[in-house]
Amino acid sequence: RSESADLIVVGEHGHYRRLGDVLGSTADQLARVSAVPVLIARQLPDGPPRRILVPVKESDLLGYALEWAGFLARRFDARLIAYYAVSPMIYGRIRAVSAASAEPELERELIEDGRNWLGERLEEAGIPADLADREVDIGDPSYEIVAAVERFDVDLIVMPSRAGGV
Repeated sequence: RSESADLIVVGEHGHYRRLGDVLGSTADQLARVSAVPVLIARQLPDGPPRRILVPVKESDLLGYALEWAGFLARRFDARLIAYYAVSPMIYGRIRAVSAASAEPELERELIEDGRNWLGERLEEAGIPADLADREVDIGDPSYEIVAAVERFDVDLIVMPSRAGGV
């Protein structure tokens, strides 16, 4: 508060197996009680992030996460990747009620609709199309996000937390 910080960056405590051991008590407490976003940095690359992944889902915090990601992408001249993973359960329900005759056609339509939806969210957040890519996959979001990190060689992930911050 005394510095009017918009973001707190804290390093890992050491190389341990359990998350609580990695964070250390200061980082753990900051992540739980901070009124501003906390970035917990582990195994940092030598330079600034080149690719920033924003896993997107409908949420009250979506605009806030996109604004932060856009700020960081501009600050570091990085590429932003807005990423949406359609849950297999949702896909199955859509497939069950769809008039589309072929499953590949339905998947293409769903992915294109998702890309358009992402484009609208990016535009609302003031992120120009030339700064961000829009990627959509079908699969369990937790697994797909981890796979996207590797596939797109991501250096930083920006996403809202369940606790209410980014």
